[in-house]
Amino acid sequence: MFDSFDAFQSPPSESAPAGESAPLLSQLFQTEIDRGALYLEQARILTDIAGTERFTQNVIVEGDRAVRIDDGIREQIAVHMRWSFAATQNRIDHARLLMGPLSDTSAALAQGRITVEHATTIARAADRLSLAWSTQADDVAAFEAHCAELQQS
Repeated sequence: MFDSFDAFQSPPSESAPAGESAPLLSQLFQTEIDRGALYLEQARILTDIAGTERFTQNVIVEGDRAVRIDDGIREQIAVHMRWSFAATQNRIDHARLLMGPLSDTSAALAQGRITVEHATTIARAADRLSLAWSTQADDVAAFEAHCAELQQS
């Protein structure tokens, strides 16, 4: 389906189904791999649109009162895709992680070794780490070490 994801695994031969259901089970397995490829393609597109880093800006409203806006592009994506703002931010954040410090997770998903649900769980766990969005060099290094540990689990 996608040229960039041609390293898909086939189902293990020792668990290959026999009988009438064999073709359907193989087809089901392939659709799961295709689903992972689509998820990664969407993650790539989201990071192309929103960037690889969180963008925060303070907007002055009513005199000197400032309002902080995280990822202003989120609203445009949410409206266009008909997603909630919170769901859109989660998708953007997970995409950034999968295209960055969780690249081993992305590779496993592309190869069919894990499912979208596995990748999402790992990204959610990484996103909850306190250092996830720090820009300080020491924090980034510590966060990347935590991500490496998560990907080994």
